[in-house]
Amino acid sequence: MAKSMADRKKAGPQLPKWSKITGSHKALKSKDFDPAMEPLLKDYGDVFPEYDKLDDEKAKLSDIIDKLKETFSDAGKEIHSYAQNVAKLSAADAPTGKDWQTAMKSKDPSEVVDALAALAVDWQDAMNKRNSAWDMIKEVSEDELKQIKKVGAEYKSKAGDFVGRLKTCEAAEESRRYAILDRIKVFQGKAAEIDHPEIVKALEAFSKNLV
Repeated sequence: MAKSMADRKKAGPQLPKWSKITGSHKALKSKDFDPAMEPLLKDYGDVFPEYDKLDDEKAKLSDIIDKLKETFSDAGKEIHSYAQNVAKLSAADAPTGKDWQTAMKSKDPSEVVDALAALAVDWQDAMNKRNSAWDMIKEVSEDELKQIKKVGAEYKSKAGDFVGRLKTCEAAEESRRYAILDRIKVFQGKAAEIDHPEIVKALEAFSKNLV
């Protein structure tokens, strides 16, 4: 499988590796191998600091989502609390559902009338409290929706910038890497001409770091 830019970064800088090869094969420092490889390798190495910055910025993109998760967690707890209140007000053993039933058994009609009047008041109160709880649930949910849209816009903006810069960085790495590989092929041809098979072999091994 082809290596990624991240894989080549993990392999470390190429200039020290090239210096080791030229130290072992002095002929590579002669005029037979002009122009020198070092400037190309330096330019190639200069791409990776920007790549490292992008890695840090990618982590910050995750932070945006983490903050949204915190919002969901906090809102979820708040909604759960309101929902519990609604459940209590709607339960079969709620105040509106028990006391009046006992009064209905009274043989005194006036007690039944008073009980029904009280029931109406309690029922209205329960309705108001349920509606208030639902209003709060709606308000919290609407705030969540606003936050989702805000985070979506922020993430889209920052991710778009990140992706654009990453593509530029990868294109620069690819262009400079191919320039090095082309130079290696030229050097291999020259090494073969002047009968240095050991240099051809060393260059072949070096090129594997860049594919």
